[in-house]
Amino acid sequence: MKTLYITDLDGTLLRCDQTLSDYTAKALNQIIEKGVCFSYATARSASTAAKVMEKVKAPSVAVVYNGAFIVDMKSGRRLVSNAFAGEESKAIIDTALGIGIFPRVYAIVGGKERFAYTKEHLESEGAKEYFRTRAGDKRAFLGDVSDLYEGEIFLVSCCNKKEMLMPLYEKMKDFCHCHFYKDNYSSDCYLELVPTDATKEKGALKLKEIFGCDRIVAFGDGVNDISLFNAADECYAVENAAPELKEIATAIIGSNENDSVVKWLIENAE
Repeated sequence: MKTLYITDLDGTLLRCDQTLSDYTAKALNQIIEKGVCFSYATARSASTAAKVMEKVKAPSVAVVYNGAFIVDMKSGRRLVSNAFAGEESKAIIDTALGIGIFPRVYAIVGGKERFAYTKEHLESEGAKEYFRTRAGDKRAFLGDVSDLYEGEIFLVSCCNKKEMLMPLYEKMKDFCHCHFYKDNYSSDCYLELVPTDATKEKGALKLKEIFGCDRIVAFGDGVNDISLFNAADECYAVENAAPELKEIATAIIGSNENDSVVKWLIENAE
C-alpha cells in the first residue's frame, strides 16, 4: 500500500523563523531517496515554497496557495488552477474596500502571477512582515485601487486585526472559501478568500491520484489545515497547532521547532 505523506510548511515543517533546519532537510532527502512519497500543501506560492525548500530534492508536484494551484515544481507549470469568475472577485474586493480593508490581490496577468496592493495595505503589521521576507519579489505590484481588479484573480488576501476582519468574514463566508487564521509571524490575522474549489483537501486528493497512492498521512498546525486533515487517513497536529486542529488529529506530535514532522517520518514512513 503506497502512502502520500503531505505536510503544511509554515508553523509545521518550517521553524518559527521561516526556515527549514539542516537536520530536517538532510533527513527528508534520505527518506525520499528510500522511495517515500512526500509533498506539501501550503498557503505559500510555488516560488516562495521552492525557496524555503531548496535543500530538499522533492516534491515534483505540490499544492500551493491553499489549494488554488497544483504545480509541477520543476517546470512551474500549473497542473490545476482555480480562479474566481470576474463578478465574484469584483464583489469580494468591493466588499473589502467598503469596510475599510485594503487587500492584496493575487491574479494571473498576461500569463504571469502578480499580487497587486495599495499603499494602505502596508499599514498593517502582518503586511509589513510579509514584505520584509519578500524583498525583490517580482510578483509584487504597488498600484492604485483600480489595479486590484485586473487579471484572473485566484486569491484575495486581507491582513489586519481580527476585529477589523470579522465583518468581512461574516459577509463572505457563504460566498467563497475563507481561510481565517492567526498570522504565524505577527500579532495580526489573515483572512484569505479563494474560490470554493480551492482547498487543501481537494489538492491533496488530486496529489494522491497523481502519485498513484492508496492513502494519505498529513501534518499541520493551523485552521487552514482542517481541510487537509479531511483528506487524510491519518493526520498529525504539531504541538504548537491551533486547538481546532488538535481536536480532529489522530495524535499530537512535537513542535515545529523540534523537527517533529521529520522525526515522525523517520520512525513511521514506509
